[in-house]
Formats: sequence, C-alpha cells, structure tokens
Amino acid sequence: MRPGGIVGPTGGALALLLAALVLRWPTFGDPMLGWDEEFYLFVGGRMLHDDIPYVDIWDRKPIGLFVIYAFFHLFGPWRVWAYQIGALLCVWLTAMLVTRMARHVAPPAGAFIAGLLYIAWLNQAGGHGGQSSVFYTPLVAAAMACILDRLPRLGSDATLLRRTGVQAMGLLGMAIQIKYTVIGEGVFAGLLLLGQSGLGQSGRDVRTFLKNGLLWVFVALFPTLAVFGLYALAGHGRAWWFANIDSIFLRAAPDPRRYVPELAGTIVVLAPIFLALMLGWLSGAGAMKNPRDMAFLRRWTLAAFASFLLFKARFVHYSLPLFAPLAVAAAPLWFRRSGRIALLLLLGWAILQGERTVWLNFGRVDDAALMNRIVETVSHPAGECVFVYQGPQAVYDRVPWCGLTTHPFMGHLSDIEEAHATGIDVSSELRRILAARPGYILLMQHAPAGRIPEAERIVHDALGAGYVAVRYVPAARGLVIFERRDLLSAGASIPRGAMPPTERRRSS
Repeated sequence: MRPGGIVGPTGGALALLLAALVLRWPTFGDPMLGWDEEFYLFVGGRMLHDDIPYVDIWDRKPIGLFVIYAFFHLFGPWRVWAYQIGALLCVWLTAMLVTRMARHVAPPAGAFIAGLLYIAWLNQAGGHGGQSSVFYTPLVAAAMACILDRLPRLGSDATLLRRTGVQAMGLLGMAIQIKYTVIGEGVFAGLLLLGQSGLGQSGRDVRTFLKNGLLWVFVALFPTLAVFGLYALAGHGRAWWFANIDSIFLRAAPDPRRYVPELAGTIVVLAPIFLALMLGWLSGAGAMKNPRDMAFLRRWTLAAFASFLLFKARFVHYSLPLFAPLAVAAAPLWFRRSGRIALLLLLGWAILQGERTVWLNFGRVDDAALMNRIVETVSHPAGECVFVYQGPQAVYDRVPWCGLTTHPFMGHLSDIEEAHATGIDVSSELRRILAARPGYILLMQHAPAGRIPEAERIVHDALGAGYVAVRYVPAARGLVIFERRDLLSAGASIPRGAMPPTERRRSS
C-alpha cells in the first residue's frame, strides 16, 4: 500500500474519495441527519426570502455558515443531497490535505492511512453530515499545510514569511466566519508565524515584527469585521454583536444529566487515537523524520485541543476539529511494525464504530419517507402554522413559514443553558407563540434532560387546553404531533407521556 508510489498521487486521491463516498453513502438523501444542519438549511432558505440572520431569525453561528447553506438551498428539492455532497467534497479535500501534511513526518503509506483515518473517524462523532466543522476544517487544514510546507524557509525569507502569514491567516479568517472555535488555532498559527519573524536575527527589527503582526491580525479579522460593518450600516450592528459575541458568554452550565453522558461519549471516541499517539510519542516514532515538522503538528494538536476545552465542548460533535491534527500526528506510527498494526487497528475500529453509529441512527428507517408523512400530517388543513417546540427542524423547511418567532431553533426555547442567553424572555415568547394558536405543535415524548421547567409547563398546559395528539412517530425520538382541537371533527387529548389508541394505529 504505497499511494504516491505505486498508484501515484491521483490514485491515492481517488481512493480517498471512494472511501469517503462508501462510508458516507448510507446518509445521502436523509433529511434528518441532525437538528443543527436541518436548522442551517432552513435559515439558508429563509435568507433567500430576504430574512436576515440575527434579526429575523436568531442564532449565534457566524453568517458564513448560513451563506453556505443558502447556496445549497438553491438546489430546491435536491438541497439535502446538495449539502451532503458538499460535505463529502469537504471531507475529501481535508483528507487529501491530511495525507499531504502527513508525508512530512511519515512514509507514503502511513500518510495515506492518516487520510483514511480522518474520513472514518468522523462518522462516530456526528460528522456524517453537514456539521459546521466539516465545512471549515478544509480551510484550517489548508492554512496549516501552507505553513508546514514552507516551515524550513520561513525563518530566512522575510518575503515568504509575510506572504505565508497573509495566506494562512486569510484562510483561518474565512474559517472563523463559519465557526468561532477556529480562533484557538488561529492564535496558534499567528504566534508561530511571529516566532519565525526572529526579532534580532538577520537585521529584523521591532518595526518589521509589529508590521507583520498587525497585518496578519487584520487579515484574520477582516471577514468578521466586514460582516459586522455591513450589519452596522444596515442598522443591525447591536443585533449582530449580541448574537455573535455577548450571547456566547451568557450560556449557563449544561445540565449534568445531559452533559455527563455526552462527555463520556466524547472520551470513548477520542481515547483510542490519543492512546495510540501517546504510545507513539513515548516510543519516539514521531522523531524519525523531520522532527521540526513533527513538533509543529504536535503543537497544532494541542492548540486544537485547547480550543476544544476553552469553548466548553458540550457534545461529541464538538470534537470533530481535533480529527485532522490527530490523524496527521498519528501517521508516523507507520515507521514501526507495532505502529503499523496500531494504525490499522485504529482504522478498522473507526470504520466499524462509525458505520455502526450510522446504521443504528439512520440505516434502519427511511427518514425521507418519514419526513414526508410528518409534513403530510401537518399540512391538512393547508395554511395552518406549525410550531416545532421539540423535534426535527427540517419540518420548518418543508411547510410555509409563518414567522411565529424569531427564535425557531428548539434549544433556544427549551434548553436550560439557553434560558438567559438569547435576548428574550423564554416564558413570554412561548406565551406569545401559543397565543397565535398554531395549527400544529410538535414535541418529543422522550425529550433530553436539561429542559426549562417553566417552558415545559407553559407548553403542556396549552396542549392540554386546546390540542389533540394525532400522530406518534417513535422512529423520530418519540415525536408527537398535536393538532389544534377545533381543526378536528372528533378526538380527545391524551395524558402526558401516554400514547393514545389512535396513535397506535397511525404510528410511523
């Protein structure tokens, strides 16, 4: 197995594409891969109808992510396939960059395995679809590859150093406008480049050092400053600032009943590769080729991990940005026989666990048909508003949008950590929504822990007073669809947590 040797670079790239296609194929066309990406696609669609993020629809993700999904929404009925193919191409590009960087510190076969490892590891951590990190990691990896490829010459060529800094920080600046967690890796890259400026060496002075630093900081921040400037010119600067800056620091601590299982899952996902890396570093496998490059890769890994911790990672998909540096750092294990065995075992484990995760969550149910049945249920009679209190956000993208609230993402109206972080009084907002008497309300019978008690009471009181459960969808996390009572010719509401006899007949 010598991609780049026997089959050549083109063959290796095609092999990585084939691997990504095969491992991600079971998810293609599924409209319910994850509530986050369902919401991103919905917001992207609303942007095409002139709704303004942070003003008409609130969230704290950077505008770049919604612009990406707005592009995918242009594909109309094929928009789900479009974003999933876009995600596939981003995974493929990242895998090729991982392989390229790994060649600095590992044999060609080890570098190729590192690319495969990146692809395979995503599926077991929620990276099977269009999470934000899937789209920004190619930019981060390209920035790091830009630095790594020129690292031996940066200290002696001032022009190359400045140009590399502009290119790398420009890429990282674009990535920041997809998700702000990139800032940690941006700081690492900036400090490393400044370190290459070598104050006092070859006649370089403080002025050159400061000019480089200010230039690189400006380039990295320019996309964000440009977006803020456009919002400010439109009179929405305060709305942008609150959503993108203030609200991040207003979130409460997550409920341990929800956070601890997620943290345990993250540890399970990361433990095998961290263990292999530690064994490799202790055995000195990483020092066999280009120790300077290996030191850079280790520092990148530590920077990504520090960013992961700094942003108080709550869910397993928050670990996705770690996989590219971890995969590259694991490649030198191929120098030793025991390391080759470890890498192949890691790859096998990642494939098995990833495909098991995909199959258990998406392979046993036709989610596209399921979504069609949900939409059919809430579309009769036509013209009634739908409120997804808990459930698949993709419903909003398939029914006429009534604009019941500027905060349609379910977590912003129900998660206790968001209770005081979104700029609204959740109880008042829910009462206002329910006063509009939406025709249908969706919620989960088995809601995750960490809900706002007052919000739960308000919604369930409204359901008991004026709604009837008309469909139970166990395959969608126990989704229950409630219809406003006056829309039915007959029917009776059900006790909270129970499934009515009619639902046993109509369950999907």
